[in-house]
Amino acid sequence: MNDGLHFDRLDRWLSERTQTPYGHEKLEKLARAVGLELERRIDAALAWSTVLGTPDCPQLGLQGDCRDDLTRCERGGLLESEALRDLSALLDVFCSLRVDGNDWPSPITKLTAALGDYRDEAQRLRSSIGADGSLLDSASADLGPLRRNLELARRRHSNMATNLRDELYAGGQLQDDYVTQRRERHVLPVKASAKRQLGGIIHDSSRSGKTAYVEPAELLSAGNAVRQREEEVQQEEVKILERLSQIVRLRTAEVRQDIELLAILDADRCRGAFGKEFEGIRPVFGPDKVELRGLRPPALLLAGLDSVVAVDISLNAEAPVLVISGPNGGGKSVALNASAWAFELAQRGLPIPADLVHLPPPPYRLWPVIGDAADDRQALSTFSGHLEGLRQALIGAKGSGHLVLIDEIASGTEPIAGGAIACGFLETFAKGSAFVIATTHYDPVKHLALEHAKIRAAAVRDRRDLEVAFRLFRDEVGGSHPIKLAIDLGLPEEVIASARHHLDPDRRQRLDALKRQQGEAETLEKLRVNFKQQRQALHDERQEFEKLKAKQDKAELKRRSRAEKDAFEIDELRRHKLIEIEALRDELSASVKALRSDSSSRAADGDRLFASLQDLREKTNDLSVKTEVIESHKEIGIGDSVRLFSGGSVGVVEEFRGQNAVVLIDGKLFHMRIQGLQRVAAKPALQKPPNKASKRAATAMLPINASDSVELDLRGLRPFEAEGRIDRFLQQLCDDDVPGRIIHGIGTAVLRQSTRDYLRSGPWKVAFRSGMGSEGGEGVTVVVMEN
Repeated sequence: MNDGLHFDRLDRWLSERTQTPYGHEKLEKLARAVGLELERRIDAALAWSTVLGTPDCPQLGLQGDCRDDLTRCERGGLLESEALRDLSALLDVFCSLRVDGNDWPSPITKLTAALGDYRDEAQRLRSSIGADGSLLDSASADLGPLRRNLELARRRHSNMATNLRDELYAGGQLQDDYVTQRRERHVLPVKASAKRQLGGIIHDSSRSGKTAYVEPAELLSAGNAVRQREEEVQQEEVKILERLSQIVRLRTAEVRQDIELLAILDADRCRGAFGKEFEGIRPVFGPDKVELRGLRPPALLLAGLDSVVAVDISLNAEAPVLVISGPNGGGKSVALNASAWAFELAQRGLPIPADLVHLPPPPYRLWPVIGDAADDRQALSTFSGHLEGLRQALIGAKGSGHLVLIDEIASGTEPIAGGAIACGFLETFAKGSAFVIATTHYDPVKHLALEHAKIRAAAVRDRRDLEVAFRLFRDEVGGSHPIKLAIDLGLPEEVIASARHHLDPDRRQRLDALKRQQGEAETLEKLRVNFKQQRQALHDERQEFEKLKAKQDKAELKRRSRAEKDAFEIDELRRHKLIEIEALRDELSASVKALRSDSSSRAADGDRLFASLQDLREKTNDLSVKTEVIESHKEIGIGDSVRLFSGGSVGVVEEFRGQNAVVLIDGKLFHMRIQGLQRVAAKPALQKPPNKASKRAATAMLPINASDSVELDLRGLRPFEAEGRIDRFLQQLCDDDVPGRIIHGIGTAVLRQSTRDYLRSGPWKVAFRSGMGSEGGEGVTVVVMEN
């Protein structure tokens, strides 16, 4: 009686997802369960739903059914290599499940841990049987050499036949130039007149009698050698198959038990796939209550509908009958069907796609009175068959584990009498303990549902209202509106107009109102469609804009990455060149010292060469890449005063290097991310002299007193950067024969110490001292050139 509920769709869905023939059979033969087995199925299905789709998901894939082969093996039969291949695949699955099953949920590992250990047998079969079901050369120590000998014998036989063919054909003894076979022997198409000349065996002749197929005597021994090698190979293969069959025969009983476990695992996996795909939950079992909250109709989910409206259905022992009314196509039958599927899924151990499911304890018995029950063989009309179904349900449905489902109760006859019969059945059902869900269009039945203490009403509304479409509302009754449905379906206007004359005045007015509403609805629908199209067009434009923006962002990121890479490569090149120049400068400095003691002209040449080297060093030191990052931070430039977001310190920007800025803070240089800096108004006391563009621009060497002494300001430079400036400064002092002052500041004393070390060990003969108080104190070194 369940044909109208289409549970066969569920059977097909589950069967299509089995991975073994054993699981397919298990789902068919033992579809429903009760008690502990039902609880186990639900636990296993929920466990599988968490494992499916993960990298560690168990694989059960098998094609062949090995049970007949096991039976043959138990009876002492010899298993063919194809059967052994299927058994090898089965044992491999057992081994994989047993080894990998430790990390799976408990409902799965309880089964995998019970599988036998077949590693030795699986390895023996795997090393003996190929994927195509043939015996491998490694199946025994003798099989490989025997097969190679056979191949050599066949090749020798074939070559001999070819050579003999060429010889005989050239001698005019053959009818045609080819070698063929008769009964797996090489023969030649010899002319009938020459067949006695060759000797050997005549295997066949042509219909005309002009050609005889002869195996010459020269080929007999070679052919016999091939037959002998073939028999040796066949005998060895039979021995191997006997040994392998004996290995399997020793464990056939255990393999059969594990096949049963594999069938259970596969069936559980299919139930878990259903729960995962449709977000199913565990049902709660308790007496005298049916509560389905947020139930998504499973039949519609299996049909692949994009959006499914959930329904809420509630029944209890005090009110076991539910009457659903409302317009045609509003969702009454869907709610009825969904309730039946909830009971069926629960009894099969499948997670149910809902927010909450509370059902009586199984087992269940469904009594669907759905569809056309007409039967010509029993002289039953549609209405007669419907009444027979109601009668059987009334007699058989006893207890809360029974669910009666009635679609359009007592329909198909005169409405007044049909409504009365429907009320009679429902009142009788209400006296029992079975749960009943019925749909109707009869007004008397609707009124009964609102007034009877043990019957509840529910209704669906106009499905064109998207806020309420296909939802079920409790304690309401819905109108049928058949004329409205006719208008919605677009029936011919002449049919609607003719029907109007047969209505009473009140219904006629309502029909006119419906037609006006229909026109307004069509206008609104056109506006809605137009709005939807415009909205879609805007959405498409926005997507195109986002794609273009993403493409531009990607290009910008690639450009910046390339610029940063170039900057890094330039910095590395500059660093290596500076190291080379530094080594060359040391070598040249030593040479200049030696030259000064030899010749003043050579010393002057050395000084000029040394100055050129220092100039090259400074140019190399200035080598850098100005990337787009500087352009992206135009609000901060070289010489600007900036504050650090992280600590609040204020400094001056000396230069940019990629996405970093070199900042002078309290006489020290720091490399900071540009994004971590904020430009601030520079204080007058912290500003640099206006003639200093950067830390790489030397302070102008201007005379500062009447004695024509000059000074060099090194503040803000690093020690290796200061040496070139010192060399040029000392050259000026030497040329002008005047004393000088080197201003290096105190700070950490690093620049002061490096300056004096260079004066002491450099190529110049100088005398120096710390400045007096009026000259700048320890922040100044006074230099005098020696003759």
